[in-house]
Amino acid sequence: MPFEKIKKRSEKLLSDYAEVVTNLALLTNAGMILREAWEQKKQLVKRQGEKAANRLMIPVFMIFGGILVMVIVPIFANLL
Repeated sequence: MPFEKIKKRSEKLLSDYAEVVTNLALLTNAGMILREAWEQKKQLVKRQGEKAANRLMIPVFMIFGGILVMVIVPIFANLL
């Protein structure tokens, strides 16, 4: 079972690597310097990461609220 996961992950990384190299080749052939192409790719990945992080904020705060309730309710129950 773990071997299949490792194999799938390896294949995914290889396909991602090929995509990155292809994109960099296209950008450099279009007249862009390799460093600029790399920076553009880094900015794109950073924006995608920020988008994903923003989508996760609501569930994180919901979990935080649930934990807060689990801690505060017993405290007030003992006060009564």
